[in-house]
Amino acid sequence: MLVHDFGIVGEKKDVHLHDDLILYMMDTFEWIKTFSELESNIEKNGLNHAGITYFKGESVTKLKNIILHWINIFNLGEKT
Repeated sequence: MLVHDFGIVGEKKDVHLHDDLILYMMDTFEWIKTFSELESNIEKNGLNHAGITYFKGESVTKLKNIILHWINIFNLGEKT
């Protein structure tokens, strides 16, 4: 089982998400401008699936909104 770890620089808590969930949500993460290497300052879209992804400015807000909307969608489902 592949699990991805997500964290915010300077924060102590990480979030661990199963790869199947990330892949399910991947298309919506493509809407977000990101950086894989801060030194190159080259913008890309979406998550770096094999490494670190950096978010700046408006991208942080967009990521937060996308995640909140996914939470709302999942809350609409039947509890099993």
